Amino acid sequence: MKFLTLLILPVFLFSFEINFNKKFSKSLAEDTLTTYFSVVVEGDSEKEINKTLKKFNKKIKKYNKIEKDSGTLTVRPQYRTSKNAPKITGYRGELRYKVSSNHASYINEFVSEMIELKEKRSTNIVISNLRWTVKDSTYNVA
Repeated sequence: MKFLTLLILPVFLFSFEINFNKKFSKSLAEDTLTTYFSVVVEGDSEKEINKTLKKFNKKIKKYNKIEKDSGTLTVRPQYRTSKNAPKITGYRGELRYKVSSNHASYINEFVSEMIELKEKRSTNIVISNLRWTVKDSTYNVA
């Protein structure tokens, strides 16, 4: 009997597992309105597209009520193929920014000014992914 107890006792001692799990979370208020703002221009001349995009870029840089990140400007030719030979039919330029502000009215004012700057039908303003987010600095502090 003692022998059986000695064999079973180690099995009982090593068969139990104790697991502690603590989870901490903090809820942060979304305080910044963020969007991706693009100006798309299509035309026949590369110079004309550059001129229009520079006008928008200058206005965006002057507007100081919002934060602007990741400004990119691209101008690409548009091709059409005929008889297996590509032919340039025009150009497409795009100016992109990530725009954010603590006040929704500043974003609204910014978009209104950009729409007023638009002159031709070949110029399009695209606002995508408009959402409330938490600032990186607030997130890092929390």
